[in-house]
Amino acid sequence: MVSSIRSLPNKIDVALRRLDSRLPYPRFILDNVLDENEYSTLLNTFPDHLVGDPGNDGFANYTIRPNTDVTEGISDEWKRFVQVLRSDTVKQGLVKACFSSAYERYPLLWRWILRQRLQNVDNYEINIAFSANYAGRYLPPHTDNSYKVLALVLYFAPPGYSNVEEGTRFFTPHSRAVVKQAIRRFNRLADSRITRYTPLALQPMTSCSIHSGALETEEEQ
Repeated sequence: MVSSIRSLPNKIDVALRRLDSRLPYPRFILDNVLDENEYSTLLNTFPDHLVGDPGNDGFANYTIRPNTDVTEGISDEWKRFVQVLRSDTVKQGLVKACFSSAYERYPLLWRWILRQRLQNVDNYEINIAFSANYAGRYLPPHTDNSYKVLALVLYFAPPGYSNVEEGTRFFTPHSRAVVKQAIRRFNRLADSRITRYTPLALQPMTSCSIHSGALETEEEQ
């Protein structure tokens, strides 16, 4: 039996094609990514022993780095899921699906230089993190890391569970000036001419908090 996560590249390709191509950082929500039976099995065998006890902020995490063998007591279903997600077939599919969105982040004059690099599967790696968020956990609005081409969160919750106060909220800035402020504020070259004249999409960006007053809710899930 092969994990249903093998269909992820196709689902992402469909989602990205439906979005506005002018957005350098497209956001989307996918429903029913996994087969219902597989989802239920993975939920029931979630590797809590890897995640560990939460810290003072109500968060615990365990990351599987690329080329790391996972045999630490996780179920066969989880092993299969991880194996399929990290397989060459899925990785190649993800790179192909995300190429256009990544390519369009760059100015026209830069694209011909970067095209081959962006299409090279060997330039990408897949990290898998098991995370647990406990009651009261809240992460303020923030940007993501610029080295990520694709960031996905797969939620596991008991059947029938519903709490509108939990999950992920996507925000869109009120103005381009807000985007510039958010990126350059956390850029170590913020005071140099490099960041003043370099397109925003090319500027390095760390995970940084953004004041919610400068944003408006776009989509909530």
